[in-house]
Amino acid sequence: YDADALRWWFVHDVPRNGDADFREELLAARANELADDLGNLVNRTIALVARLEPLRTGTPVAGSTALPAAIDVALRAFDLRTAAAPLWEVVAEANRYVSATRPWELENAARADVLATLLATCRLVSHELAPFLPAAAERVAAALDNLDPQRGRALFPKVRIPAGARRAR
Repeated sequence: YDADALRWWFVHDVPRNGDADFREELLAARANELADDLGNLVNRTIALVARLEPLRTGTPVAGSTALPAAIDVALRAFDLRTAAAPLWEVVAEANRYVSATRPWELENAARADVLATLLATCRLVSHELAPFLPAAAERVAAALDNLDPQRGRALFPKVRIPAGARRAR
């Protein structure tokens, strides 16, 4: 497991007060969450923009305007779990947006708007990810700046849960 997976487990599963439940399958689940949710979003966005559209300025997906303030408030209270929750809600919303809009099927102007929105969302997420996963945030930002699909694929490695381990829910 890499540092990003361990950090994301700490942010997601370790409460501010009290004990934490550590199991290898929970760590694997957090690593795969990074790969499946954030990594997939960034990779799809880069691949679509690089293949289909020149760059255009856009605004992030709905619900993301309050993201920086929500994270700041929770971080001031030293509550990492609460701070990370709205970040992941934006990642989930952006993934739903890709599925709902299907930009690869849209005409030029509509497709450009969708891709600009996705790119702006990924850049916002990259910026807001920095307090939690600084190295990952830098990798995501660099991949978005270069729009290199090969670089986007290697952002977060998938982890296989060891044989005999229970799956985290």
